[in-house]
Amino acid sequence: PELEHVQAELTAGRLPQWNPYARFGAALLATSVVGLLYPPHWLTLLALDPAHGLAFTAYLALVIAGVAMFGFLRARHLSPMVALFGAVAFAYSGSLSANLHFYQRMHALVWLPGALWALTRMHQRRGAARWRAGVGLSLCLAMSWLAGFPAFAAPVTLVSAVYALWLALGHAR
Repeated sequence: PELEHVQAELTAGRLPQWNPYARFGAALLATSVVGLLYPPHWLTLLALDPAHGLAFTAYLALVIAGVAMFGFLRARHLSPMVALFGAVAFAYSGSLSANLHFYQRMHALVWLPGALWALTRMHQRRGAARWRAGVGLSLCLAMSWLAGFPAFAAPVTLVSAVYALWLALGHAR
């Protein structure tokens, strides 16, 4: 219902800042839980029925999770078959599967392997390639926070920071 209200507001040419029907009135754009600033959620609003859009974005999140994990594992020099197994295992893990119907939770978590992949590339590369990986890291962390569930975005950021520290300590040795 909240997404239907957002869709109606956008159709009427208004920026959906407030939902008078939810929780005795609630902010929409300023509430991170709704995740209106997360680009994949916009696909939900473009669908004729938001429920179909939610199903599509759930599938998209699984694809993002799998592709990012595959890239991260390959960057760690694992074989293609091992990386494929790891990608499928992450994409269909208990955490993602259990939260598949909570679109904002799942979307915050799927960017973790992308952030780790970018950090690995930053560690392995020099020059412009390192800069591009830094942009990728920034995008992954931003997407995690914009998805709408800070309780998952914070661990994504923390795990990324710990991994970056681990890489830096390994480089220092």
